[in-house]
Amino acid sequence: MDIDLVKILINTALFAQSWLIQTVLFPGFLYYSEKNWKIWQRNLAMRMTIVMVPLMLAQIITYTLSLVAGITTSDILSIVLILVGLAVTFYIGFSWYERCQAADDSMELRKSVQRIIWIRTLAWSMILIISLMPLIV
Repeated sequence: MDIDLVKILINTALFAQSWLIQTVLFPGFLYYSEKNWKIWQRNLAMRMTIVMVPLMLAQIITYTLSLVAGITTSDILSIVLILVGLAVTFYIGFSWYERCQAADDSMELRKSVQRIIWIRTLAWSMILIISLMPLIV
């Protein structure tokens, strides 16, 4: 299979997943009571990790292989955006989950994550657009 097609498939999956999380899952966080939120959050973190980490690893591996084959401007830009997405997911996301679990009232934290995670959603959207550009041009 062509590496560009693999990139498109992985990028489409991360794009769809990030928009689903951003527009459906995260707004729902505001409807949980504090007690139910803490229970759901533990399950959510585990389930999201099972889905997201393999896709993110596949994306890193695919772009690394692509760089080995030859460095392109689009790959370098995509890798920068991938690093932004990873930073938001792992640094901000994990610390956010820990702060929510420790907080007596996490409602403001739950509201703030929607604003912060837009960075990741936009990064993965741009990565998909970049990977589709050769088909358009």
